[in-house]
Amino acid sequence: MANKCKYYKQQEFVSYDGGSTWNPTGNYRQGALIEYQSSDCPSFAEKYKATYNDGRTYSAECTSQNETVAQADVRASGYDYARLIQAEIGNCVTSVGSAAFSQCSAITSVILSDNLTSIGSLAFDGCYSLTSITIPSGVSSIGHSAFYNCSGLTSITIPSGVASIDNYLFYSCRGLTNVTIQNGVTSIGDNAFAYCSNLANVTIPNGVTTIGNSAYYFSGIVNVTLGDSITSIGNSAFYNSYLESFTINTVTPPSLGSGVFNSSDGLVIYVPAASVSAYQTAWSAYASKIQAIP
Repeated sequence: MANKCKYYKQQEFVSYDGGSTWNPTGNYRQGALIEYQSSDCPSFAEKYKATYNDGRTYSAECTSQNETVAQADVRASGYDYARLIQAEIGNCVTSVGSAAFSQCSAITSVILSDNLTSIGSLAFDGCYSLTSITIPSGVSSIGHSAFYNCSGLTSITIPSGVASIDNYLFYSCRGLTNVTIQNGVTSIGDNAFAYCSNLANVTIPNGVTTIGNSAYYFSGIVNVTLGDSITSIGNSAFYNSYLESFTINTVTPPSLGSGVFNSSDGLVIYVPAASVSAYQTAWSAYASKIQAIP
């Protein structure tokens, strides 16, 4: 497969007197044609490369430097997407399209492009054999349900450029034990981490202002720590049978939906000392469980 990279590069110059005079370096003659054999051409020939459990491989070429890997690429004619075990997305790709890898149940590894900026809704839905994936730091948008039922995932980091953890994003990711939410996220959507039964400890950064309905419903959370910017917590957001401590650093009690906690006897809700009375009034259903942060 040929690399289509070629471009013209002007001659390079260097100055030894702070820019008063300039001399050609001799590295290139004027208008030199740089072809793909040169290090000046980036390695973006392959848009998408796939490996299947029957030993077959498939690849697709880049046609620009702003490509999308779509479901049509993943389900290429003559190739069984259910047998797909590994995929590599080239540097010309900036977006993984909606449902691109949906129901690729055998896939274990996906290497994403460093130039990726968005992941579409349902992009990896049902990829339950996927054990790890690194979301590049340049990603700013992840659509709803993108990792729905990726039960093999154990760890995930949400980059700082992502403002919203969308609805159902990690729904039923039962293998998740570690989630890192970097500063920049402002909201956690409905059912975002529901049924993540092995997720025990959660730290939600200061920038998050809203937590949606059932965000952590029936997860395995034991301890929760929230920042100081929360203004609203949705219905059944932390309803489960395991929660022991819930620490919130917001001075003014956020609005609280119904059934946020399951009122288990062991639950302690820690709030700023100066706000204990305010919380006991605002969160009257849980007043007996509210204490000052130690």
